[in-house]
Amino acid sequence: MLDLKSHNTTADPLPPVGESSPPLKDSLLADYGASFDDTCSVEAMLESAQSRCQVSPFFIQALQNGRKTILMTNLLHNPSRSTEPGTVWSLGRSSTCAIALDNPSISRCHAVIGYHPDEGLYISDLNSSNGTWVNRRRVLPMQRIPLQDGDIVRLGTFDIEFFTSTTAATPSTFQDITRF
Repeated sequence: MLDLKSHNTTADPLPPVGESSPPLKDSLLADYGASFDDTCSVEAMLESAQSRCQVSPFFIQALQNGRKTILMTNLLHNPSRSTEPGTVWSLGRSSTCAIALDNPSISRCHAVIGYHPDEGLYISDLNSSNGTWVNRRRVLPMQRIPLQDGDIVRLGTFDIEFFTSTTAATPSTFQDITRF
């Protein structure tokens, strides 16, 4: 788990394009059929994600192509800094969460980020002790709140930025790129 108490103002940078982990490149090539140029374009967008943060040094970015979605974040310490492809990812203190956060204000199973083809990306609070907010508005337990470019998500007392890029800025093999 990541100890967020010691990382309250800075986040670990993503590796430069040439130094990204082979698991990320392999995953993009296998799961998305992305060409090498498209893979490098995605990596470049991920590198710039951290520089887009204005409120918090932490982000989550979802890469979607209609078949699969992967969450990329600077909150994970695995080599690819990504979750497994899926449609729902849990956030909380538990090591079983897709994104495990070691912060006392975050519940063991605090919230989920989900993707529905008709609704897009959303977040739901799992009846956490200290709540979930999107842009300072409390998310009621089990309520689905759509996530938009520039949203600030608060889990307990911990802020994370969420972003999306325009389709014009994405490689041709991706329909939408989202950052959280």
